[in-house]
Amino acid sequence: MRKVLLMCTSLFFLVSVAYAANFQPTPLKLSAPAKISYQFDGKRLGIPFDVTGTPAGVILCVYTTGKAASVSKIRNGFLGWHYMNKVDTSVYFSKLANYETGKNNIIYWDGKGKDGNIVPAGDYTYYLWGYNNKSAREPVCKFINIPSSSGGTQAKIQEIGPDGKGLANPLFFSPGGRIKWTIGNNPFDSLFVETTTMSLGTGWSRGNVIALQPNNFNYFYVEVGSPRANNVKGVRKMQWVPNGESQYVTTWGVNGMTSWASGFDVDPGCITDGDIVYTIDQSYHDYSGVALSDFISIDATDGSIIKKVNMTSFWTSVEGKKAGGQMNGGPNGFEMRNGYIFLNCHCSCMKTMVDPAAENAGDFFVWSNENGDGIFDKNYQPDAVRKWVCHDYIVQPEVRHFSADSNLFGVGGTYDLGAISFGLLGPDGTGIGYYAYAGETATGIDQGRWNIHADYNSPFDGLYTDNYSTGDITLRGGLWYIAQDSIKGMISNNVGVQETAPSAFALSQNTPNPFNPTTTISFIIPKAGNVTVEVFNVSGQKVDTVVNTYMEAGGHSVTWNAMRHSAGMYFYTVKTKDASKTMKMTLLK
Repeated sequence: MRKVLLMCTSLFFLVSVAYAANFQPTPLKLSAPAKISYQFDGKRLGIPFDVTGTPAGVILCVYTTGKAASVSKIRNGFLGWHYMNKVDTSVYFSKLANYETGKNNIIYWDGKGKDGNIVPAGDYTYYLWGYNNKSAREPVCKFINIPSSSGGTQAKIQEIGPDGKGLANPLFFSPGGRIKWTIGNNPFDSLFVETTTMSLGTGWSRGNVIALQPNNFNYFYVEVGSPRANNVKGVRKMQWVPNGESQYVTTWGVNGMTSWASGFDVDPGCITDGDIVYTIDQSYHDYSGVALSDFISIDATDGSIIKKVNMTSFWTSVEGKKAGGQMNGGPNGFEMRNGYIFLNCHCSCMKTMVDPAAENAGDFFVWSNENGDGIFDKNYQPDAVRKWVCHDYIVQPEVRHFSADSNLFGVGGTYDLGAISFGLLGPDGTGIGYYAYAGETATGIDQGRWNIHADYNSPFDGLYTDNYSTGDITLRGGLWYIAQDSIKGMISNNVGVQETAPSAFALSQNTPNPFNPTTTISFIIPKAGNVTVEVFNVSGQKVDTVVNTYMEAGGHSVTWNAMRHSAGMYFYTVKTKDASKTMKMTLLK
């Protein structure tokens, strides 16, 4: 009996320790040569790459390089589903293939485009996009439940801190910006939840996403709207009060608000780049009775409206309304990445990427993806009542959140499509495919289906999602993690011709030095081969392997992120088959 009690006590201790641990995910990292030579002669090209951290389902995508300027407002594909402007375009993408962790994996391309013909010789950008499709989702926080309805657009991750650098721990907000969680805390300890309340007044509603003032997280912007009868909508600036009631900043705008005449309809909220606050005026329930989809830019300093961009050419449809759908398709969700903004609505097949800084209004829309390519299509079934109608919140799929990684691959969580977790679009909006997370069951109507990226070269990079589709009801809800990564390089028939191979191995001093928390290590290798870059502490213990991969001859640069390491002196060693050199560097905190 005593042995049984001791065993039970030990098990309880182990479970308690496991649940007390902070969230430290295992990120997925892909690495491959920056440049690959290919003569476009129809022979099979093997692209070597390494997989570290987790197993991965990987897709190879090939795109044009330097051709964006020649692409001007093109519509192509079935039903004209694909619009592109000033963007390099898709040449080829592979099927998903599975790879285990390790180096010298190979993915192949035969030099043919999507039409089956050899593409012209020249320069092409290749991407490897991958995610962990073998391991279960990791719990991040059990105390923030994103609505499984269209309110899933409320999820937001803040990656960059007030100093303009990546946060050591990103911040997660939901629902509607009223709850904050620092990613990395113990997922099972509710004490780490921080809340605030917003007393907007009787009858007032708020947008789904708040925008933190980038240089001071004590302040944020929120979209608000009055009852439709009052026809007032706008943006307020507020001061975040931890575990208290947020306060209006009355010195911003007109008594704390920038407003215009319009009704409120489950709108997306706000995004800001620091100088401008962006919001959207739309009416996807057709409350207004007219075509309405405006992208609004507001001066973040004084609250004045800078401009409005009419988006009705993409986001409204008179023909769709006549066919039984809606006049307006939103958008009621948006995300920002690399200065671009990605627009989405669960009520529409439409996905768009826009450039809010475009000087010419005609260049505002970079690409759109709508009905016709099999990804996120609505009313595509042969027996659909409203055949090919795009703006329709009655039918599947409902894409409740759409976000992009640093290479501009877009992921949208899908609703009610069976055992499918998300759809993937390429950097030009090309539909690539539908894919599933490990253990996806997609049972019932309680699927959440939202996904949001963290991708800023941190230990927390990856996809954050819900877990509504699990068969275990005790594990539903909350915030969960899936490892994901994408990289790019160049395929060219000019590699090795225009560049003279270096004659000697060389290693440069890291820059900056001292640094906090990232630094760049540059080196030259005289011939192709495997290269390792490792970091050691002053005791000679290896603390990190930055890269361990095959590289072509020439100059290379890699970045070490020391976010998880303490201040002090470190040594970095670059090693090839024939040479090795070590230099020191200093980390400041």
